[in-house]
Amino acid sequence: GTAGTAFSVTVQSQDANGNPANPTSNTTITLSKATGGGTLSGTLTGTIATSGSSVTISTPVYSKSDTMTLTATATAGQTGLTAVTSGNIVFSAGAATKLAYTTVPSTGTAGTAFSVTVQSQDANGNPANPTSNTTITLSKATGGGTLSGTLTGTIATSGSSVTISTPVYSAADTMTLTATATAGETSLTAVTSGNIVFSAGAAAKLAFTTQPGGGTSGTAWTTQPVVTVEDANGNTVTGSSASITLAIGTNPTGGTLTCTTNPQSASSGVDTFAGCRISNAGTGFTLTATSSGLTSATSSTFIVTGIAITSADSLTANHNAGDKTLTVTTSGFTHTPAITISAWSPTLISGITVTFVDNGNGTATLTVKGYVGSKPGTFNATITATSSDGTVTQFFTLTTT
Repeated sequence: GTAGTAFSVTVQSQDANGNPANPTSNTTITLSKATGGGTLSGTLTGTIATSGSSVTISTPVYSKSDTMTLTATATAGQTGLTAVTSGNIVFSAGAATKLAYTTVPSTGTAGTAFSVTVQSQDANGNPANPTSNTTITLSKATGGGTLSGTLTGTIATSGSSVTISTPVYSAADTMTLTATATAGETSLTAVTSGNIVFSAGAAAKLAFTTQPGGGTSGTAWTTQPVVTVEDANGNTVTGSSASITLAIGTNPTGGTLTCTTNPQSASSGVDTFAGCRISNAGTGFTLTATSSGLTSATSSTFIVTGIAITSADSLTANHNAGDKTLTVTTSGFTHTPAITISAWSPTLISGITVTFVDNGNGTATLTVKGYVGSKPGTFNATITATSSDGTVTQFFTLTTT
């Protein structure tokens, strides 16, 4: 027979020697499955009348393409009749009408190939060869990522399935997958998988998922930077506790970065910094985030407002020279700052005094007086600007010849 297609059987009441014999009362004959993995349905009963000795039951239907045996039993009337079981009835599949997954994962790793097997089936789910070589194409039904890799395969007329072994999904989220017949027997009904839950791949890089907001110099920013550990596809690696270090990348005014904790370990792949601030004002700061074994990240540019020493010239002088002047530019002060210069290191200079010539913001002039050194060399110092607005510093170099 053919699975899913009605067949017909005739059952006869007989005497002990196999001769047709009328029952003593109208007798109901019921068919049932004796062996086989499928389902028997359709019309399964008929009546042998007392005026006859047989009944034809013409529309039983068996669902599966396998071997079935059939039992006929008298269930009403002359119920003492001995039941009969048929020999093997071999059912083949019906015509291919749909696609189904025989292998599809429930979990996967973003960025890593997985495998599915798609089968052509008849209406009852039995493997059924298509009438022509049929191309099967996979596509994403739901999910926020991108499906790539090998997404097509062919079910040949000599078979009923194809394994597509290298699709790749990019996101760490839940995806469903549709298989469609796109060439050949295209009338086959498409099939969509259940949920496939993808986790992130291996940690590969850092990313600023919240950019530093900047703010006033010396004051913690309202928007603090958040750095995330990601796989190669940009998915958060929730299992990572990597130690991440922040530093100033672009530093237009020589500011210093401080945070409550730096370096700091990520929690579930996310590192939320706190208390970050930069000492000097300026435009165009960036931060860098680094962690061992991971690709570093650079933030967007941001502005730090407030008081600042925005420029200072270095000096070159003969070591026996007299007075030298240094031009310093300040910004952001609302009260006149006092400008001082630190002691030299190494201590080879004596008699230094500093005079703040220009009161207020803009350009100030420092006059360095006295004996500038007992021998040639390069000496380091720090310029400090202080008022009730606050204090900022800048490095300064003096070279003697």
